[in-house]
Amino acid sequence: MATIGCGAVAKIAGVPSRDITTITVDLPSTILVGDTVQATATAKDGSGRPVETAFVWRSSDPGSVSVDGRGRVVGSSAGIQATIFAEASGKSGSAVVAIGDDQRLGYAVGDQPSAPGPYLPDPNFRHSSTGASIEITRPSTGVYTVRFIGLGRQAGQRDNVQVTGLGGAAGVYCKVGGWQSNGPDLFAGARCFTADGVPADSRFTMLLSGARPYEPTSRLGFVRVPDFAGTAISLDTSGAARNSATGAVNVGHNAVGEYSLQFPGLVRVAGTRYAGPENSQVTALGTGPERCRIVGVDASMGAVAVSCTTTGGIPADSRFSFLWIQRGRAGTRFGYAWADQPSSTTEYAPDARFTRNSSGGQITAQMLTLGHYRIVFGGQARPAGGTETFLISIVGDGDKICTTDSWGNSGPTDLAVLLACFTPAGMPTVARFGILMVE
Repeated sequence: MATIGCGAVAKIAGVPSRDITTITVDLPSTILVGDTVQATATAKDGSGRPVETAFVWRSSDPGSVSVDGRGRVVGSSAGIQATIFAEASGKSGSAVVAIGDDQRLGYAVGDQPSAPGPYLPDPNFRHSSTGASIEITRPSTGVYTVRFIGLGRQAGQRDNVQVTGLGGAAGVYCKVGGWQSNGPDLFAGARCFTADGVPADSRFTMLLSGARPYEPTSRLGFVRVPDFAGTAISLDTSGAARNSATGAVNVGHNAVGEYSLQFPGLVRVAGTRYAGPENSQVTALGTGPERCRIVGVDASMGAVAVSCTTTGGIPADSRFSFLWIQRGRAGTRFGYAWADQPSSTTEYAPDARFTRNSSGGQITAQMLTLGHYRIVFGGQARPAGGTETFLISIVGDGDKICTTDSWGNSGPTDLAVLLACFTPAGMPTVARFGILMVE
């Protein structure tokens, strides 16, 4: 008697075949050069039901866009387009991916705090990587919109915005209101408040960073932390999250106003250019009077603790924007420090573990009078036609407010910045802080 195979019996009995008929590949249409992105594949049978199987991955241009056996795609050449294939049981599926770049950088000083605008900020304190204009408007008291013309986010790009108050009345501080692209431009908001939470006009500094404006082989991470339920989320390479090492950013909510961040892979590696140091900046995000500070940094884990408060220093949950940066743009002036001796009235060298000066010169810090500080970046005097900006974040202290006052050349070779720190009640106070200078 003839035998009938199991598959034939299944067909006679009316059981659908489990043979793979289609494979689909899910992959972003554009990724950034240097990124690692996970592609996924789904196999289905003739009735559209998923079939569990292993896939063989390959790229149409492995020299420019590689894919490993687990579907992890890496682009090494900007401007290249390749097809990624997933194959199983004689069937294949594919997706096309383009490799883009993102060297957008812009900064400006909002130097006309009461002008309705739109106005062009002082050219000595603004920069756009496109060379286009930057416009600032003031819809109402303490509310500002900065338009970075030509710096809108394109497919695959990500960005971060940081804000620091500049030379306002005692205790006035500024934060990020939000940001978004609109056509070819990027619009970013700044909100400024008195220490008791009342909207107030103030000058401010704003820095916009794309995903790859700084030295590409250095560590860079940023994240815009949203409101979220639960105790933890993981953000991948979305429009407002960036990890130059692995893509992922892990965010934990530990208590009211208390957050932890971890950037897997952004750790110091002894004996390499990743050995350190690095600088961290944070600003609260939204329309209310919340403010945020950095509580601690664990560079060995790529981890940071952030604390947020509202009026009166009361702990409060808040959205916030965070930046982790190691180096600036190649061939430009760049530096940062953690002023860790807040009561010192004599010049001292800040903690070397968190200090970098692209000139190779020394950075010094000093308290001039209670709550008023002077930081000198040796060898970083502004050349003719040069520009730069500064950001400040409280690091490791209680709820305090620090703003820049002014900056400029000190003698023929150095650059000095003055800043002031206050209690939530607006009284001068000692404070530890991180300061960042970008050209």
